[in-house]
Amino acid sequence: MSSLAKLGIEGKPALDEQDFIYFAEKTERDKPRTERKVRKPLLIITSNSEKNLPDAFLRRCAFYHIPFPKEAKTLLEILAAKGLYDAKKQSEMVSSAVDFFLDLRNSGLRRNPATAELIAWVEFLWEMNVNPSARLSASDFAKLEPSLSMLGKNKEDLQRIKDKLAALKAEPTPIVQSMSNF
Repeated sequence: MSSLAKLGIEGKPALDEQDFIYFAEKTERDKPRTERKVRKPLLIITSNSEKNLPDAFLRRCAFYHIPFPKEAKTLLEILAAKGLYDAKKQSEMVSSAVDFFLDLRNSGLRRNPATAELIAWVEFLWEMNVNPSARLSASDFAKLEPSLSMLGKNKEDLQRIKDKLAALKAEPTPIVQSMSNF
């Protein structure tokens, strides 16, 4: 049984006399528009606001701007939902990556990385077996460097992150502690 059938809606959506799309039970379709029990579809469209949508379209939209999570706990919950974090097994590597990520977002980059970049970066860290909170060897730095393009989205930001990473090679402290000086 389809999900529409479970709601008592059979068949395909219909068009009314003004060409509006609606869903209604068969018994309701023959009634005049003002008497019909109608379920109009709700469309959810996401946008990162990189391209402007037409004004005529935007006038018909309700907006909800999702703020970026400010707490590491929320980002860890998102990573857990994606299967990338389990507090009982993997807390050190992922939580240190989130701390590094949040420090990076607060470091004054021209274009801050978003949640999608964090997810991709944590997946990369798992595949490469690199813990950004540990003291990184030269080979760990070599593994970590290609992943920085996931976090720095323009030439200036990427260079800034790479310069910071190069400066950290010589330091014996973990990246997360050093990033607070970024």
